[in-house]
Amino acid sequence: MVFLKIGSPLGDPEGAVELRAERFNRHTFWCGQSGSGKTYALGVVLEQLLLHTELPMLIFDPNADFTHLDQTRPEAGSEATRGIADAGIRVLDSTRPDGPQVRIRFLSLSVASKAAVLQLDPIRDAEEFNVLLHLDFAATNVNEDTYTDSLRASGDPGRAKLATRIENLQVLEWELWSRGGGSVTDIIDSRPRPRFWTLGASATRTNPRSRPWDCSNICGQPATSAGHC
Repeated sequence: MVFLKIGSPLGDPEGAVELRAERFNRHTFWCGQSGSGKTYALGVVLEQLLLHTELPMLIFDPNADFTHLDQTRPEAGSEATRGIADAGIRVLDSTRPDGPQVRIRFLSLSVASKAAVLQLDPIRDAEEFNVLLHLDFAATNVNEDTYTDSLRASGDPGRAKLATRIENLQVLEWELWSRGGGSVTDIIDSRPRPRFWTLGASATRTNPRSRPWDCSNICGQPATSAGHC
């Protein structure tokens, strides 16, 4: 049985407050008042899970709170530093323009995900939804930059209508799309352990709640055991 030390009891700095690691392969409810330290405490737990377990993790981090979890401070202990370095953390962070970004292929999305992005209802927008349902463009000969041109070139009125919707919503101008580059799904398929990315800076021009996903700074605080702020 593995116990994760997350702190010390109030008034007993030599004591230990621990959590059972195996409990984290189930649902966990993390709650507290605003400013009570939820984010910092969760960072400590994530760090401990990285250092002391093999639990696979896929973390959606829209506020970019944990994008530096793959880094340690110079004063961190050698064991913790080595543990973090060996954990195989992959961070995709749209707030770091010089680093790996959160990107995905529009053409690789399911029909349901494309419809959500395009705000298509299968009943209200039956014609356009049906066109989307039967599109057979292959990712090898069409990309985000040529998608609407390909729709219009078909001569089909339904496809032309769908192209107009895409252009009006400016969906293909989002920075989210890979445009022939790598996709987050490629990293998922390679199964590194663990995987972290933030969706915080993924620019969209429409409702930010419309995210095309199929899969169902810790700062101003004392350093955690591996030296994170």
